[in-house]
Amino acid sequence: MIGRWMVLACVLLTMGLAFSVGAMPSVTETRVFTLEDSYLAVDLRGFNGSMEWVETEGPPRVELEMEVRGFLEGAMKRMLEDFEVLVDTGRDTLTIEANPPSKRFGATQASAVFRFFAPAEAVETFRAVTSNGSIRVDGFAADLDLRTSNGGITLGVGRGVVDAHTSNGRVELELVEFTGSSSVRTSNGSIRGQMVLPDEGYYTFRTSNGSVELQLSGNLNGLFEMRTSNGTARLRLGDMELESRDIRYQGEDAGPIFTVETSNGNIRVTEF
Repeated sequence: MIGRWMVLACVLLTMGLAFSVGAMPSVTETRVFTLEDSYLAVDLRGFNGSMEWVETEGPPRVELEMEVRGFLEGAMKRMLEDFEVLVDTGRDTLTIEANPPSKRFGATQASAVFRFFAPAEAVETFRAVTSNGSIRVDGFAADLDLRTSNGGITLGVGRGVVDAHTSNGRVELELVEFTGSSSVRTSNGSIRGQMVLPDEGYYTFRTSNGSVELQLSGNLNGLFEMRTSNGTARLRLGDMELESRDIRYQGEDAGPIFTVETSNGNIRVTEF
């Protein structure tokens, strides 16, 4: 997959004012980046908007939707024109970064929403960084580096190394097969999901002001450490069950190290 590739971009403009009941008028612009061949990694960076990897067949593409809301059409259009979009195709990575434009009177809010349409095995690494928006990844077979604030993170069925961090949002994992050390962190939100553990590695799940409910399979012979304040931690693997605020359990053999921490919430870790 290593080589040099082209990125074709087209722009779809919807420059007229859009109205909806109870919503502020807006102007939008959509840019579509079509990947002519496969990259090893895709790196998307936005603000005030969501990020999504939609599992689809066909050539991969990235859609960037830029939106400006306000009350003066001319100011909104000029603010939309001031969006800075940087594209870097070096080092086997496609990087697309949308930076917020300068504020204008009559244009009150700007946002950048990214959608990556690609098969699950399209890239080896997928990075997504945003603020005030959620991140969602459908089916995937890649390492994930996901970061947001004031938004949740949702992972579908997939496999890879996961590094997912957010604040003020919950994290949900439908069914993830970890292939190496991974970390999931949030604050003011819960963590829930199903996962398959490999034979080694470090797997950390941390939150505050939220509960943690995880179902595990795979290698369950390693070290389990679970801590909470103002709550109860419960670990159940087969016929073994422990309940306390602070649990440390070593399995019968060497295996992964699994750590769960929260405050003001309960922890439930079970086998499935």
